Amino acid sequence: MATNGGAPPLLAITPGGIHFGEVALGATAPLRLAAAAGDAAAGGVAFKIKTTRPTRYCVRPNTGVVGGGLAVAVDVEVCVSELPDVGGGGGGSAGGLGRDKFLVQAARVPDGWAGEELGGTFWGAAAATSYKLRVSSGAGGGEPSRSGDSYRSAADAADPPPSTTVDAAAASAAAAAAATSAAAAAIAAAAATASAASAAEDLRRRQAVADAQEAQLTAALTTVRADVVGARGELARLVASTEVAAAAAAARVAAPRGEGGGGAGGGAASAAAPAAAAAAAPDATAETAAAAVAAAAAPPFSSESATVDPAAPQAGGVSFGVLAALCGVAAVAAKVAL
Repeated sequence: MATNGGAPPLLAITPGGIHFGEVALGATAPLRLAAAAGDAAAGGVAFKIKTTRPTRYCVRPNTGVVGGGLAVAVDVEVCVSELPDVGGGGGGSAGGLGRDKFLVQAARVPDGWAGEELGGTFWGAAAATSYKLRVSSGAGGGEPSRSGDSYRSAADAADPPPSTTVDAAAASAAAAAAATSAAAAAIAAAAATASAASAAEDLRRRQAVADAQEAQLTAALTTVRADVVGARGELARLVASTEVAAAAAAARVAAPRGEGGGGAGGGAASAAAPAAAAAAAPDATAETAAAAVAAAAAPPFSSESATVDPAAPQAGGVSFGVLAALCGVAAVAAKVAL
């Protein structure tokens, strides 16, 4: 039965319901949709078929256009592997196919239609006529129903309602944003870890360089200390040798050489002794030592010593003043070096 507010029907549907001879996978129920002739369907009639169980049935075709005065054959096929038990008779038992229903919507095709797809915008704005069909099986036949059940087409089952789609898209976007934030946080953490590792590696490298430089400096300092110790030992040896040589020279000078030589040697030795003492004094400087050396080296002036025989041998072959000066210089050099 059509629910079109009393207007002439746009489609004639035969039979008046969806009837399956047997309940089995692949069972088919035929429908014939015929468009009314005349001005009511001059441009053709669009149809769309829905069901309360879109996952149980396959409808071919489930939407289309029927030209005025023409008809379209529609096949409704059972396409699930598990089916409920169906009681005999027209309506079937509760829980069986008898609870399933179909809805056929029909609307006039707008003027100027060129065969494009009639989507949701068309069905939302068109004044559609609805035909409700009941499912039956066995020997009986189904009749149109006025039930207020919710009908959905197979396409509608594949596509969720708009609000559900929007909510799902929002949830998906939120999940993607959360995943992006998590990825950014992970990248930042990895960058921080890499930076810390790089800084630690740089510190280790700098520490290794500093340790190597410290080892080099320690080795150099050890070498310098060894050189200083060696130089001090060599200087002490030289001072000792000089003192021994000076003592030996003084002993030779002090030995008696006769009447003439003894007086001259004694006078020179007595003149050189103060100079040596002044040069070896603890507070003596280089200038003081040099003056003492010069004073000791200059022989005292006398009328007797104004003329000297070149052939006459000198005491020990060396001037007493020169020997004393050498001893004083050696002592000063030893004090300065130490």
